[in-house]
Amino acid sequence: DGKYIVLAIGVMFLNIMIESLNIKNILSSLGKNVTLRSMIEYTLISFFFSGITPASGGGQPMEIYYMKKDGIPITFSTIALLLETCSFHIVTIIWGILGVIFNYKLLTNSLIVILICLFSKRLSDLLINLFIKILTKFRYSKLDEAVNNVNSALAQYHKCSKYLKQHKTIFIKSILVVFFQILMYYTVVYF
Repeated sequence: DGKYIVLAIGVMFLNIMIESLNIKNILSSLGKNVTLRSMIEYTLISFFFSGITPASGGGQPMEIYYMKKDGIPITFSTIALLLETCSFHIVTIIWGILGVIFNYKLLTNSLIVILICLFSKRLSDLLINLFIKILTKFRYSKLDEAVNNVNSALAQYHKCSKYLKQHKTIFIKSILVVFFQILMYYTVVYF
């Protein structure tokens, strides 16, 4: 039915617009004004590179790269995308809980891991040490590289955590915006 295809395309467009507006608002709160057109381009770049790289790992790095080319400091773009990602995961879990309530489906524990990494440096350090011991026991050949990657990711999460503590309202606004973004995203599948 053609009308559902049109509705799905319209809802996907809304999803892109909402994500673009959310990141634009976060960047604005950091003092960096970006046009909505540019933000839509960055969002589409992220979608494209997420679609062609394994585990969707290339989207955000390429988005940061293109933002840097346009004069947005890496610190700003990283914080904005980390905040968007954190909001996305939290809201995904909220939608999951609603799904459990209304459809009795199983729920994932990913939010717990994200919150530990974001807000508990001591517990996340404990988990890293456990992770290192496991990799050492199995004689993982790229242990140093894995440890550096995990430490780098945690440093970014802790930087985001400090930002969140100083700017709680932008985080709450981001969660509310992402709530509607994910609603649009799942509505595409529905249509």
